[in-house]
Amino acid sequence: PTLVPTPYNDPVYVRSQILHAATLHTPSAHQQATTIYKEILRNTNNEHTDALHLLGLATYQFHSDVPYAIQLLEAAAQSQRNKSARGEAVDERLLVAVLVNLGEICRAGGWGERGRRRFKEARGVAEARLLDLDFAEDEEELVDLATGIFNAHYNAAQSYRDDENPTDALRSLQNALDTIFRLPPNTPQSNELAYKVHVDFGQIHFNGGDFQ
Repeated sequence: PTLVPTPYNDPVYVRSQILHAATLHTPSAHQQATTIYKEILRNTNNEHTDALHLLGLATYQFHSDVPYAIQLLEAAAQSQRNKSARGEAVDERLLVAVLVNLGEICRAGGWGERGRRRFKEARGVAEARLLDLDFAEDEEELVDLATGIFNAHYNAAQSYRDDENPTDALRSLQNALDTIFRLPPNTPQSNELAYKVHVDFGQIHFNGGDFQ
């Protein structure tokens, strides 16, 4: 059968819609964003990673619907895994962002172990991609991936703190701190991330592991 041309066959048009919808993540406009994401998904076989990802974030942020948000982000991650299975190019930066956000929403919903599995997957995707990068030529992507690894370690630490497990929380925080050395030194970003980690180290040691 002949495909009927629609604007959604044009990646540039779809990208412009995504970027517009992302500006509508406000209490007064998020329903408009949701409508745009759902229309994109209706026209892309429910496999557009950005639309699934951002719809999931909006669902969590504005409706506090954790199970549905997790379902959407799981679908977003799977859409990139499906590309890999088909031999198509995977957007590792996007996949890492999806997995980190998915892990954090799992954590918020009380599924700490499930969230930590997603953080671990995010780190694996990022580490594998970093092996193919050259810092001089791919600095922006390298920084994004290293930041994703940091967030995965840091959020895992918060999950362990939720579980009153200071030993693994400290281990994850140390891993997060080690990741900062992969970022350009003495930048506002790297200094801010290091400060976050040291604050948490101090809180855990001060409390002696007592999270009550």
